[in-house]
Parts: sequence; structure tokens; C-alpha cells
Amino acid sequence: MHTPDARTEKSLNIVDRIVSMIGDQTDEARASETFRRWLKFQQSFWRYSWNNTMLLAFQAKQHGITLSQVGGSTKWQGLGRKVKGEEWDRRLWILAPVFKTVQDKTTGRDKSILCGFRSVYVFDASQTEGADLPTLDYRAKGDDKGLIAALENIYRDNGITVEYHRKSTMEKKWGGAKGVCTGKNVHIDASLKGAERAGTLAHELAHALMHFRDDGKLDADHSHSQAEIEAESVAACVLGAWGLDWQPSSFYIACWGGDNKRVRESMTRIANTSKGILSSILPDEKGA
Repeated sequence: MHTPDARTEKSLNIVDRIVSMIGDQTDEARASETFRRWLKFQQSFWRYSWNNTMLLAFQAKQHGITLSQVGGSTKWQGLGRKVKGEEWDRRLWILAPVFKTVQDKTTGRDKSILCGFRSVYVFDASQTEGADLPTLDYRAKGDDKGLIAALENIYRDNGITVEYHRKSTMEKKWGGAKGVCTGKNVHIDASLKGAERAGTLAHELAHALMHFRDDGKLDADHSHSQAEIEAESVAACVLGAWGLDWQPSSFYIACWGGDNKRVRESMTRIANTSKGILSSILPDEKGA
């Protein structure tokens, strides 16, 4: 990356403005009805054990189901949806723990102990119908205004490989993620277009530059949530400086527990990484 001249440096001032706004925007996103409805929906589901996750994955592959949210028929009814009639023939099953109450011999108090497991039928969201599923759109749609090509050049300059895969491949290998960074290799869902692809490229580029060591291993100094907050904040800065809508990123940051405080803790790193990326690709007239 070249050293920015005075004119380019002046145009990069927009990064400082965006970084100072991201925290406030994220707090507003967290307080919004859209986010609260989405969060309530997410919290309605169990976090399954590794064994049950493998059971579900095996059955889903047999039935040709792409897993998203999984719950019992009663759970879905409580969320305003019902299992489609034909999907009962493709029902999935997991092992649910069974507890019983016994008296502790030492304290004399009642306590619950695991006494076995039972089979429980569950269904993926795609097997149900009814009330709309709450979603969070954290990528603006529309034209990328040349940002994709510019970012791909930055990838090449930094020796980072970017590969585009079919959506089915992303679902099979990485659980349907839009993008995945493994250090010097980045994998992107090829179905993403325009500004949505540009934002994902910027996000994964930020991971590669900020969160991996030279040997390709993840830097242990960052928690997963903080890494996601930082990467998406960089993506927001890059999008905003390029003249694209960056504000939907605040929903993604909020999903990872981001708020004004956590964004500000990384403000310098976010700004420096954003400027490092933009200094090589930002025409002087951008951000004016």
C-alpha cells in the first residue's frame, strides 16, 4: 500500500467520522424493535450438544435439508408457525436429557440428576410455515461502484487468496456463512452481488489483516465477538468512505454484543486498518 498524499489523507477523514458514529448507531440498533424481535426469536432455541449437532447434520443430509433454526412442533406453534403436513415424514430426532429429583444425602436438599435420554422429534424452520421469520439485513443492496474490484486488488497486494463458492458449498462447509477467513485464504458466497459482496470482502479482509498471525494462525489476543465487531466496523468504514450505505452494519455488530463502549475500545485499530485499506484505493474525490 502506498503512503497517502495530503489530498487522499484529507478524504480519509470520513473514516474518523464513521468510527465515531458506529457505536451510537449500534446502540440504536440494539434498542430497535427489529433487533429485539430477532433476538427474542434467537433466544427461543436451545444450543444443541456436539452429539445432537452431528445427529441433526447426518439426518439433514439424508433428507436434503439445509439446517437453520431447529425446534419441536410445540416450539414452532408458540412462534406462530406449524410443521407442514408432508414434513412429518422427514422429521428429525435428537436425544433430550431426562432428569429426576432426588434428595442430597449430605444437605438434605432436593437436586436434579441426569437419569437418561429420550428421543425427541424436531423440525427445521424450512419445514414449517406461518408467521414470517424475523431477519436482520446487515448488508445494503445495490451497486458496489467499483469497490469489489478495488478490494480484490488489495487482496492480491497482500498475498491473500479469495475464492468464490456456490451457496450450497458455503452451506456444506461453513454453515451458510456469507464469508469465511482462514488467514491467507478467504472464501465468499458467489451468490452475493454488488454492495453486499463488497461489504463481505471488506469484512473478511479486515479479519485477515487484524486477527491472524503471519503463520496463518488466529491471534489468541482477540475474543471471537471482539474480532467480529472490529471486522464489521472496518467494513462499515470502507463502505462509507466509498459512498455506500454502511449503517446496516450496526445490526451485525449488535448481534455480537457490540455497543458504543466495545466499539470505542477498538476505535484506533478500526480506524488505522480502514485507512490502510482505503489509502491504496480511494480516489481523491471520494468522501468529499
